[in-house]
Amino acid sequence: MKTVLTAYNSQVQKWTAQPIKSKKTIRFETFKAKFIGTFEAVFTKAKEKVLDHIIYLASANGICTILGKTLAEKAGVNIRTVRNAVKALKESEQFVVAQTANGRAGAYIFIDKEHENYPLIMKDLFDVDVTPVVIETTHAHQDALLDAPLRAHLQNAETPAITELVDEKEQPISFSSFNVIKKDLKPKQELVHNLYGKVCKEMNIVGQDESVTQVMRMIEKTKNEIDGLTDEIALHAVREAITNKANNVAAYARKVINNFMKPSANVSQPSKPIIKVDTPQWFKDGVHKQKHDDSNTFNEQQQAQAKYNVLKKIFDDEDAIKEQMGDLYSLVS
Repeated sequence: MKTVLTAYNSQVQKWTAQPIKSKKTIRFETFKAKFIGTFEAVFTKAKEKVLDHIIYLASANGICTILGKTLAEKAGVNIRTVRNAVKALKESEQFVVAQTANGRAGAYIFIDKEHENYPLIMKDLFDVDVTPVVIETTHAHQDALLDAPLRAHLQNAETPAITELVDEKEQPISFSSFNVIKKDLKPKQELVHNLYGKVCKEMNIVGQDESVTQVMRMIEKTKNEIDGLTDEIALHAVREAITNKANNVAAYARKVINNFMKPSANVSQPSKPIIKVDTPQWFKDGVHKQKHDDSNTFNEQQQAQAKYNVLKKIFDDEDAIKEQMGDLYSLVS
């Protein structure tokens, strides 16, 4: 029975990041260069579309995960073409091809061996020690194999490290350079590389959890609604929710963000005075307006100072604080 390395999707997600088109372009060219004139023979135009999308998704952190049928839809090809492209990619020895451990329809996991994160990812997801690789193969069918020392230990019998790959009835993908070894794939929470992982760490949650998903959806939605919302501010709001033992972290954190990003909205406006026939002279002279303006300015100063105090905990640079506060910065004493 052929086997394949597997990891849970929650483990993979903490490594993934938004693709970077410029990095994809560079990596695609270096990938093609190693074939020295044989690239077109290995990757037809259809398979090249699949390869292009894989390299794009993995461009930021050197890893991505996607279902075979989704990859087919994105590339505009059929599932057979996806399987053939993945087979050619694996044979190029420039990427590790694994799968998510969620049963019979696991998604592909693609790991770029030439990315700086490659050793860290292999250790974190599969507990495999490897050295950074710069492959010297000139075409996709050379016999050179990756000399990767494998060192594994059994720590968690409940977590599968290697399973049979069955993705939409395709044949299992094998790794001739890896032995079949059971490994501890327990997520390593200390390796935090993106906002999802940082939120997990703040909430003291390892792996996928509905409460973390709710927080991430809230942050994404709020970023679309409020200009200037940074990850640092969002994390501060999450900390506030946890410190105050909120039952719903996402809802509490949203309130903190609203209060923090829109301080002037919370300043109560006095009701307009009713002008009677015998209007007092002080009202005609505008004395009441002066009093209102002074009070309003005082409230804005309080709000500005409160916002400054919070930002001071997040940013060490005074210029960064000034940029976040905008015009309110002038009200800080």
